[in-house]
Amino acid sequence: MTEVSRRCKKSFMRTPPSRFQSLQIFALIMVWSLALMAKAEQPLKVDESIAKPIQLNEDDLWFTIPRKGKNVQEALDSVHIKLDKGDWVFPPIDTPLSAVDQIIFSPQRSVEIKVGNDKPISLTTYGMTVGELLTRAKIALSPIDQINFDIRRRVTNGDKVVITRVSEETVIEEEESNPPIKVKSDPTMLLGDEKVEEPGKPEITKITVRIHSENGEETSRKVIKREQVQKAETRIVRRGTKVIVVGTENGRASWYGTVAGTAAHRTLPFGTRLRVINTLTGTSTIVKVADRGPYIDGRIVDLCKEAFKALAPLSTGTIPVKVEILQ
Repeated sequence: MTEVSRRCKKSFMRTPPSRFQSLQIFALIMVWSLALMAKAEQPLKVDESIAKPIQLNEDDLWFTIPRKGKNVQEALDSVHIKLDKGDWVFPPIDTPLSAVDQIIFSPQRSVEIKVGNDKPISLTTYGMTVGELLTRAKIALSPIDQINFDIRRRVTNGDKVVITRVSEETVIEEEESNPPIKVKSDPTMLLGDEKVEEPGKPEITKITVRIHSENGEETSRKVIKREQVQKAETRIVRRGTKVIVVGTENGRASWYGTVAGTAAHRTLPFGTRLRVINTLTGTSTIVKVADRGPYIDGRIVDLCKEAFKALAPLSTGTIPVKVEILQ
């Protein structure tokens, strides 16, 4: 401390400050205090390139992720996004993070599309809805086609889109029923002969039907309208009742699988008409000879199943009969 300073200090200590000096000191203290307060209120300067979060767009959905790592790859790793071959990222994964505010990411999807009965087709795509995927594949849907996903749904990896081709058509069909038959006995005609006197007409109904088909196969039909377009008319048939027996035989009859209305006989000419009578019940049937047999002793005629059933149950096997040979 110099001699001058010692004198000043000594003088200051000896002489109390004047009122004016006190005001000056107070003013200096206030200025200093305000300066400290203003400095305290100033925010700390932070490197925005490090603190500012990154906006991540994944298939048009926005997320905020922390700014961690040196480049885009490390930022995605920090939020557990693992990139597979074919995934699309912008900017490139080696871009420094200090130059990035937004990352656009779209993973690649493998999708299968099956249309109707066609073979499935496989496609790879990025962030698309099902509708956009079908547009890309040039697949058009009709208003009534069926699809297993909502077309607004976003495609996910491994999706199997199934389209059922649906068609509906209205057709007109005709339903025909046999006409009623009226039989007239004619004693002037030989037994077994018939003659149509009036052919009659069937009843015809026009039916309007709506047919629902899926992938080309009819699944349901609904009758919309029925309309009779022709009334039935009775068919009149004359049947002969005249019997001229030119010979008879007695024995047993059996049966076998052959043409309805026919029978087998050992010797009678083909076309010969026979009236076969069950001697136990009196029931009878008429057949024509069309085959040879039977070759078992005691059996004289082998009938078709239909003729045998008219005389007795098939389980009977054989029955006693009288065979009348008709003219």
